[in-house]
Amino acid sequence: MTKVLRFLVSGGDFHRTDGCLSFVDLDVESGLLTLKREIWIEHPRPELAVQGKGITGLCLDKDTAWVCFSNLIARVRLSDGVIIDIIENICYNDMHQMALCGSDLLVANTGNESVDTVSLQSRTVDRLDFLGDDLRALRKSHSQVEITEPHVHHISSVARNADGDVIVGLGRQARILNATRWSWIGPRMHAPIHDVQLDCHGAIWCTTVDGAVHRIDQRVESWQVYGTRGSAGWTRGLALCDEGMLVGMTAIRESNRDYYCMLTRSDVSQADACLVWKPFSTGVSTFVEFPGGGSRKIFTVCQLTQQ
Repeated sequence: MTKVLRFLVSGGDFHRTDGCLSFVDLDVESGLLTLKREIWIEHPRPELAVQGKGITGLCLDKDTAWVCFSNLIARVRLSDGVIIDIIENICYNDMHQMALCGSDLLVANTGNESVDTVSLQSRTVDRLDFLGDDLRALRKSHSQVEITEPHVHHISSVARNADGDVIVGLGRQARILNATRWSWIGPRMHAPIHDVQLDCHGAIWCTTVDGAVHRIDQRVESWQVYGTRGSAGWTRGLALCDEGMLVGMTAIRESNRDYYCMLTRSDVSQADACLVWKPFSTGVSTFVEFPGGGSRKIFTVCQLTQQ
């Protein structure tokens, strides 16, 4: 019987203010990726919608998903994309990766330079401030729709390990920090880090935006992932499976090309958004492009169910 893996992908479009949830199937034997359907979801607070941000963080909760717009958390029903709950906070700005940890949401509040633990029961926020009082006092005030750069850390990702330690991906430093134990995990990477995850064996995985996936345990093992034009797009979004990994790539276009080339020390003229399946057994990658791929964004990739 053919084994099919199903995935949910968050993202958007540089030209739009709404976000997108994409449903993708993978035939494991052939490596065929199929984009089954997409749901475009309007920002529930139109006055806070920011063009090009879309949906960033994503985590599954039964038949729903918690998603991050850039400045708001929403719970979405997967059957039809209807928003059934909203969590708001005046300090939410440019939020990135999110993880469901029991009855808490752990959120990389990137624009605020903090890691936020949101209680789903009390709706309170426990905030780990990466700036501290002195630096925060020097930084000018921003609204939730304003860019807060320069970022000292650019917190891109957050997770918890089996001991409950908070594991943080720092984009500017290209490092992974165990914030609970205040210790580095692994070496400094050669490009900004995204998508920090832990597998069932306790190893830590991450993407770097230049098209690499890394596994950090006693040593570092790395894979290079290529997109549709023989080079990498802006790489973020990672789903780990027994058979391989599904990796997301956001479009590289004129407006972000110079910045990407500076970060990665590469020479890329254009790349369309796509998902790349890289099996562990053969290493032969397959991919699926997204409609309007020249301006599409991919952010988070989660595995759904298999049959």
